[in-house]
Amino acid sequence: GNGGDTIFNAGTLASSHRQKANWGSHLPKIIAACTHCADSDTSLLVDLLGTIGNMTAHDLPLETDWIRLLNEFPLILSLLSNVLTPQEAGQLHIATLEAMAVCETLCTDENVASLLVENKIPTMIATTLLSLIKEDTGTEDNETILQSLCTLRQMTFHQECRNQILSKEVVEHVVICLESTCPEISHTAERVLDAIISEDRVDEHRSAGQYSDLARELRFVHCLS
Repeated sequence: GNGGDTIFNAGTLASSHRQKANWGSHLPKIIAACTHCADSDTSLLVDLLGTIGNMTAHDLPLETDWIRLLNEFPLILSLLSNVLTPQEAGQLHIATLEAMAVCETLCTDENVASLLVENKIPTMIATTLLSLIKEDTGTEDNETILQSLCTLRQMTFHQECRNQILSKEVVEHVVICLESTCPEISHTAERVLDAIISEDRVDEHRSAGQYSDLARELRFVHCLS
């Protein structure tokens, strides 16, 4: 390396990602491999889901989007549901973090929301966040809490997902995250609240919904405390 002295600008970043289209032919194979190794090789599953979670729309095969891939490989949704379902004694699956990252990536395609809702995945994301905060198990879960907040925020931009994830309890626990000693968590919690306030609207005049009002009120109270 060069000691970390390289300065990246937009042109440099575009050039460094010039091979992004090369992933297109491999992505369907990676998705298929996930469903084949789910029960036999969890370490490989973590790596494969981690790879998918870092994909962008530019990495997809030509003339393909996430909804088409999900329709071609419907078992991947069942896999995500299985991974996001709490294990015995409330333990999280080893691939929970990566599965949530995949869900965040999928939510960049607005057409995917209905499929996620059908599989109760937004509910599972919210449940994971609530369980982590309630258990207060320590700093080792910071990364999972952060990813659950990121995924929750991305889902907030889709009405079908909002209808499934937003509740008084969820908003209250996002506000609790504002108190985190981890700056990334507190900053992301702020962004989640911004999304809720912006997106939870109830009529053609875009009047604030109950969770938009609640998020604004609880954040104000938190700032005063």
